[in-house]
Amino acid sequence: MFNLPGTRGQLAAVSPKTIEAVYGSKRALLAEVINPEAFSTSTMVLIDELRATRDPSRQLSLVAQIARQAYEPVASTLELLRTAGGVAPELAEVARQIEVRRRQNQARLIASLHEQEALRPGLSLEEATDVLWVLTSYDVYRMLIVEQGWQGERYETWLAQLLVQQLLASR
Repeated sequence: MFNLPGTRGQLAAVSPKTIEAVYGSKRALLAEVINPEAFSTSTMVLIDELRATRDPSRQLSLVAQIARQAYEPVASTLELLRTAGGVAPELAEVARQIEVRRRQNQARLIASLHEQEALRPGLSLEEATDVLWVLTSYDVYRMLIVEQGWQGERYETWLAQLLVQQLLASR
């Protein structure tokens, strides 16, 4: 019995051989589960709004909303990636690829903020990308939500305020 993508926590009576036949490998299955194109409709609306807005504070607020909405439904899968990577190298590779892609996307946002001259003075593009990447990581989400029991709204508000404080120039 396995939880399959799209079953919303329901167990499906599917054999491991069927999973292998459909997905080919654990890595392919997890790539499907964590497919960035599989974001919820509400998250995709936020991503579209992020791309359309030019207000730096609003952009970072949207990033915080997206992080929360992206992590909430896949937290258990991300926990699996985080803990299983030591015994299943293909899972560690999936996790690494997700982080590379996430950092690349964030570097594009930082470049846009730089072009708008919105970044805090003295903050390099590389450092700004590092700050955004770390603060929006699943690890920070996990520590606050899972370990410390923060509510999603508290996390999102805290993250938005911290991103603005750390990344944007005072206006």
